Amino acid sequence: MCGQVLFLAAEAAEVDPDRDPDGLPPRRARVLWPVAAGRARAAVPPALARELAEAESCLNAGAYTMTLVNVRRLLEGVC
Repeated sequence: MCGQVLFLAAEAAEVDPDRDPDGLPPRRARVLWPVAAGRARAAVPPALARELAEAESCLNAGAYTMTLVNVRRLLEGVC
């Protein structure tokens, strides 16, 4: 509801995989992304940081097609 995307790592659970996920007990999780701003930028290779900055610039300018192109390039670089 807040509009924020999170990438979480949850503790392993020994549960029946066929069980309804809504009925599972809560598990502890840690946030993998977003990380603290300074730590995130320092960990990103310069080539990927450029693609991210370009994608953000395009998004802010309303150039959505170029935003998608840059995000694709960013994901390709991550892979």
